[in-house]
Amino acid sequence: MANAVEIIVCASGKSSRFLSNKLLYELPTGNNILYMTLAQIKKESCCRCTVIFPPEQPEMMKTVVKSNCVAQVLSPASKGLADTIAYSVQLYPDAVGWLICLADMPSIKPNIYKTICAMASLNKIIAPTFEGRRGHPVYFPNRFYSELAVLTGDKGAASIISQFHKEVVLLPVKEAAITEDIDTLLDLDKYLSKNIK
Repeated sequence: MANAVEIIVCASGKSSRFLSNKLLYELPTGNNILYMTLAQIKKESCCRCTVIFPPEQPEMMKTVVKSNCVAQVLSPASKGLADTIAYSVQLYPDAVGWLICLADMPSIKPNIYKTICAMASLNKIIAPTFEGRRGHPVYFPNRFYSELAVLTGDKGAASIISQFHKEVVLLPVKEAAITEDIDTLLDLDKYLSKNIK
């Protein structure tokens, strides 16, 4: 969709601290972490949602298709979050901008994604904050394509946010979820205690 906001979900991490593919961990609801994250994103969004994930992951492919998202295999596998972001913006160079989301953040409510997408007309980098701490997702307008397309490593787009800090709009929210990803089994326990009754 040229001239539209593209929602990008980065799902190419190695889950090294979780000891298995955390995104496929089945929750008591019967759905996995990736599905729950995508469900939150899709609930109030009419934008296309593309999920970037590693090769040879048939179960992830099934989850993405089930969620009515676009599946995009990153081959060879990503060396880090920044590589995934660079690859994803090159898929949609004509987008108005890209909302970069993490696949392991199922606690983020749909209104967060909707609010940030609605602010795209500001033509600024938009990042939510909770009690002064920056979180996800983060929106980048098309004018940062050149910087995003050459990112490498595992630090995401933090370098761009730092370099262009005067072009960043911080959006204070009351939801700690924007800072809560699931990297470890302890993180999973915290998520379950808060969200699964």
